[in-house]
Amino acid sequence: MSCKEEVPLLEKFSTGKRDQLIILTMAIDGEKEKRIQRYIGKNKITLSVLLDAKEKIARTYGVVMVPTAFLIDGEGLLIGKIMGQRDWGAPEAWSVFRELFSLR
Repeated sequence: MSCKEEVPLLEKFSTGKRDQLIILTMAIDGEKEKRIQRYIGKNKITLSVLLDAKEKIARTYGVVMVPTAFLIDGEGLLIGKIMGQRDWGAPEAWSVFRELFSLR
């Protein structure tokens, strides 16, 4: 699964949870801004999408494969890193987030 397939799953996962979670996505791999904007519009993505055109942020955070998800708590501390694809639609995904972040 590529990031292009994972972002719509994250979009769906975030439905009804945006008062408890902030999900930011980042486009890398030299993607061009206009191509990203077309993708966002076509797939009705409402999540924030950041552009890392020169992959500077990805290198800083040690991204070695995509997709990679970073779990950051309310204090700004990194509490987890998920490398590779995930089934964000699985009930277990929300259970893990609720436990890690003490959510309702």
